Amino acid sequence: MDPIDLFWHSPPVFPSLTPPELHLWWVSQDALTWAIPSLRTLLEPAERTRADRFYFERDRNHFTVARGMLRILVGRYLQVPPASVRLVYGERGKPGLQLEANLPPLRFNLSHSGGVAVFGFSRDRELGIDVERIRELSDLDQMARHSFSPLENAVMQGVPPHLRLEAFFNCWSRKEAFIKAVGEGLYRPLDDFDVTLVPGEPARLLATRRNPLEASRWSIEALPVAAEGFKAAVCVDGNGWHPRLWRWPDHTLELP
Repeated sequence: MDPIDLFWHSPPVFPSLTPPELHLWWVSQDALTWAIPSLRTLLEPAERTRADRFYFERDRNHFTVARGMLRILVGRYLQVPPASVRLVYGERGKPGLQLEANLPPLRFNLSHSGGVAVFGFSRDRELGIDVERIRELSDLDQMARHSFSPLENAVMQGVPPHLRLEAFFNCWSRKEAFIKAVGEGLYRPLDDFDVTLVPGEPARLLATRRNPLEASRWSIEALPVAAEGFKAAVCVDGNGWHPRLWRWPDHTLELP
């Protein structure tokens, strides 16, 4: 795998995604609230219903931007109108595409938190992506004991107190990226596998209890963030992939 770039770059209009590449996108949801009416028209009826169930307007807007931008980005890769993009969901909720026979394969994943959405795209590799807004947690130790593995909790106790919050979100984002990559979501217990979490230590999937060989199949990488106060990670099937980092321009739905 090529080293992860430290910066998010301006993207081309129609990015070319070759099999070795992994394209990662950073989108400011708050910068696109003006486009909610247009993005909402891209959602399917069930998604609009789901968006309307959120009590707070900001949550409704963030959901709409994430799902609408997903269709815009998929349309860029497939060179089809965003409104024609149809999503399907796996048995445990992982999203995919309902593709026509003449369209190339495309794998993707998305995550959003605190006004930021991240997307990952690949031609031939399963992947999972996660972003988390770092926030103070009064019950951090209890949450770690409940969700993290015994090894991760032991490591967490050795992290200096002033770095423990960062370590928590390192662990959380990497674990979420992994369970999304394997397509198991909440069906996979978070204490069933170990990841690294110490600030400054490379992101890695260390071990899984279910299958000892599983850890060697997947690679986890921490992502740089385009705004302070976030942690992000991506998990990809295999090695030898080449990441490209794109940032969608704020205040527009069109690339120049």
